[in-house]
Amino acid sequence: MTFGPPEPFRLSPDEIVISEKEYVRYLGMKNPPEGDLSPLFDECVRGVKDALSVRGVMRTCRISVRPSGVDFGFAKADSASLAKNLADCNLAVLFAVTAGPAVDRLIAKYSASSPAKALVADAVASAAVEGAAAAVSAELKKRYGKVRPRFSPGFGDLPLSFERDLLSFVDGARRAGITLTGSLLLVPVKSVTAVQGITEV
Repeated sequence: MTFGPPEPFRLSPDEIVISEKEYVRYLGMKNPPEGDLSPLFDECVRGVKDALSVRGVMRTCRISVRPSGVDFGFAKADSASLAKNLADCNLAVLFAVTAGPAVDRLIAKYSASSPAKALVADAVASAAVEGAAAAVSAELKKRYGKVRPRFSPGFGDLPLSFERDLLSFVDGARRAGITLTGSLLLVPVKSVTAVQGITEV
């Protein structure tokens, strides 16, 4: 096997853990909200959960790792940090997952009426898509055993431009509705792409 087929998937809201610790961190807060702020946060969490429509796609490929980067077969990534992450791996899973366009629309709706609500909803939505990515990683761990930590374009010295190659390889636009702007922003905004290494047994 050089390349596996693209594998589209959907996740129900019940499969997504929206970490309070995570969205509080995104907001730059040290502790969860209390008092008058609690209803605002509760409303935003409910709103994001109701808007979630999580879908994604993953694809496996054989890789060749060298100290200065990784050859995926369909593209080469010049990144010593990615090479270090994937050391001793001969397979990788690349995936893209999104919280869905309705979440982006919800944040835009809040922006028009309440900047505070929009700010909180944005943080909650970021935590939600991180939860979705974590759910994908958990599935990969069940499937393959040990897997390496997620590594995304723009992290370390992996160029953000690798986003184009990754999305093209997994067929993200057609199979998960995830596209890329000319300035390399994912659409829907609350989307994540990543590479995870596995060692073939």
